[in-house]
Amino acid sequence: MREGAGDVTDGVASLEELEGLSAPPSITSAFKNAMRNLAAGVSVVTVGTDDEASGFTATSVVSLSVDTPSVLVSIDSSSASWPILHRSCRFTVNLLSASHHEIAETFAGRRGLRGNQRYVDPRWQRSAGQVPYLLDALAVIECDLEEAIPRYSHVILIGNVVKVAFGGARTPLVYWQGGYNQVRERSREL
Repeated sequence: MREGAGDVTDGVASLEELEGLSAPPSITSAFKNAMRNLAAGVSVVTVGTDDEASGFTATSVVSLSVDTPSVLVSIDSSSASWPILHRSCRFTVNLLSASHHEIAETFAGRRGLRGNQRYVDPRWQRSAGQVPYLLDALAVIECDLEEAIPRYSHVILIGNVVKVAFGGARTPLVYWQGGYNQVRERSREL
C-alpha cells in the first residue's frame, strides 16, 4: 500500500472508508452497476444505404468538438452494422425523443428484426444512395467517418459532421438504470 493511501484527500475516500458499501464479486459487475447510474440520451445510429441499410441503438454518442464539428460514437465490434459502416465510411446519428421508445427497442435488436427490416416505420426517410434518417428525430447529424479506433470489444468512431437537421423541440428519450425514461420539462416559473 502506498503512503497515505488510507487518508481522505481532495474529497476522495479510501477503500477502507468505503467498506460499509457492498462489494460486488467482480470489477466487471461493479462497473456495469456503476454505469447504470449515468443517464444518457438515446440515439439510433444508421449506416449503409438501400438494401444494405442497418443501424443500432446507442447511448454512447457525444460531441467531440465544435470548432471542427465532430462526434464520438462507440459500436460493438461484433455488431452487424460495423462492417457496413467500415465499408461506407458514413453514418447518421438520430437523436430520439420520448415518443421513439419502440424505434429504440427495434434497433437494439429486441423486436427480432435485422438490418434493412428495421426500417418498417414510415418515419424513416430513405433516399437512394443516402444513409436513412428519422424524419421526426430531435436532431439528425450526418457524419463522414474520420477515424475508427478499435479498443477491447468496441470501436470508437470519430465522425466529422457534414449535415445537421432539426425535427422540433420535444422531450428526449434517456436511458437510466436499465430502462428508457424521459426528462421532465423544467418549470418556466422562477
